Amino acid sequence: MQNPRRIAHESLFLSMCCLEQGNLLEAEKYIDKCLNFIDIFNDINKSMVYNTLGDIIKSKDSDLALKYYNKSNSFFFNPDACNRIALLYLERNRLSEADSLFNKSLRPKAYESNTRLMKVYADKLFLTGNISKTLDIYRQMSAEKDSLYKEKEKNSDMLIEKAYKQLDQKDIEIISQEHIIKVNMIIIISLLILIFIIGAFYIQLKKQKQVEFIQCQQKVSKWERMLKQIENNQSISQWDKTDRKFFVEYYKKSNSEFTETICNNYESLPVNAEIFLILQNMGKNKQDIIDIMGFSDQAYRSLKSRIEKTRKQDTEIQ
Repeated sequence: MQNPRRIAHESLFLSMCCLEQGNLLEAEKYIDKCLNFIDIFNDINKSMVYNTLGDIIKSKDSDLALKYYNKSNSFFFNPDACNRIALLYLERNRLSEADSLFNKSLRPKAYESNTRLMKVYADKLFLTGNISKTLDIYRQMSAEKDSLYKEKEKNSDMLIEKAYKQLDQKDIEIISQEHIIKVNMIIIISLLILIFIIGAFYIQLKKQKQVEFIQCQQKVSKWERMLKQIENNQSISQWDKTDRKFFVEYYKKSNSEFTETICNNYESLPVNAEIFLILQNMGKNKQDIIDIMGFSDQAYRSLKSRIEKTRKQDTEIQ
């Protein structure tokens, strides 16, 4: 029809459909048409155009995508754009900026996108050592998942009710009373089986979620106990190799600067050597390290010498 207004709006819908199908080339072609007619759109639709444009190019150029998401919000507040910006900030470890957008990015009934953002945010918070806030986010995730399951159950009930009405109407018009009874019996049995499967699946997911949450709490609690033990200069000679690896792994997660220093300055280190360096990083002196690791003076010097041999740079351990 060569109507600019129709071309503009239909191009936006086509771009969104192609994007959902993963056809980025077609999505980009149609969004370019939208940009040619951008003045035709109202502010809400302009916001949708730039949000869609950001989604199309974020895999190629995240900086430019961030610019388009912000432009989307400049026309009209767009929770989807806020959600994408928060995820990009989290990928870049810009936690304070992501934190300011976090609650704005959560939308009512957008359970899957909300949960995805919460998971990334919680993982980043855990690495910073903010255990309390991490657990709060996990609780929010749990509530979102419960809401999602309830919504799906509600939709399933509505579909079942609609199917019943349609089948009843067709049965009355087409088939005999005897056939109606047989069909209804089959439907009821099928629905009971379906409800049983959905219920079992829901229970299994809920149990799995509870187990994951408990495991997370147990790991956090174990890490806190181990850290307190070292902070109090208590001996760790009773720790086995698994305990020592666990402590090193979580210390590295909570201290990215230390992890980077280890990677840059040393070749592969055994776990005791890494604990030695961690204790130094925590400000422990020689006697503290000997007491904590249960070393003799000779063992201390021997381990220090072995670590020194793995250094990439010509600096000595103090």
